[in-house]
Amino acid sequence: MSKVQCDFSARISPTMFKEFVFPYLQEQCSRLGFTLYHLIGPEAIRHLDQLLKIPELTAIQWVPGAGNPPNESPTWFSLYRKILRSGKSLWLSVPPDHVRKVVNVLGEKGLFITTDVNSEKEAR
Repeated sequence: MSKVQCDFSARISPTMFKEFVFPYLQEQCSRLGFTLYHLIGPEAIRHLDQLLKIPELTAIQWVPGAGNPPNESPTWFSLYRKILRSGKSLWLSVPPDHVRKVVNVLGEKGLFITTDVNSEKEAR
């Protein structure tokens, strides 16, 4: 398993991403059993369609970035549905009081949620 990413992608066009980033990501993913792409910020969303074309890419981790609505915001639900419909898994960090809401909206299939709690009781 490996996390692959190109945070610089938020600063380049889809054409440049396709030429300079995509082939290397595709090669990395083809050599690994499980790959997670770290997609960060609204500016990087423009490359999602290309990422979803990599058959060996297993999952997308979405991080909205500073100053943007948090993961549990409905702002991102269409993005999440697109990722899940593509057959990729989705990795999100969500506050404990919003986990149920996110699961109710998206379902459980393909969804991996991390959260932080202070006790086992709070986790339950």
